[in-house]
Amino acid sequence: MMWPERSVRCPISTARVEDIMQSKLVSSGDCKRMWVLVLAPGEEAKSTIVDFAKRNNLKAASFVALGAFERAKLGYFVVREELAFQVVVS
Repeated sequence: MMWPERSVRCPISTARVEDIMQSKLVSSGDCKRMWVLVLAPGEEAKSTIVDFAKRNNLKAASFVALGAFERAKLGYFVVREELAFQVVVS
């Protein structure tokens, strides 16, 4: 699969999402769409994905796979015990 070249190469701190993140619609039908998103090293994942979802009018979504992160804060909730946990990975 060939990815389009990035139109502008900018430092992450000053670039717009469209200039860094690459996205490609790989399938659509039956009211379902699937994209592949490729973020640049150092790009903040949550805000980039949330911005993508807003621009594409996504009201509900799921992740099929995620790649590598330099560092991350993961959270999960244990329903039966009503406890929330966070794990920092660096």
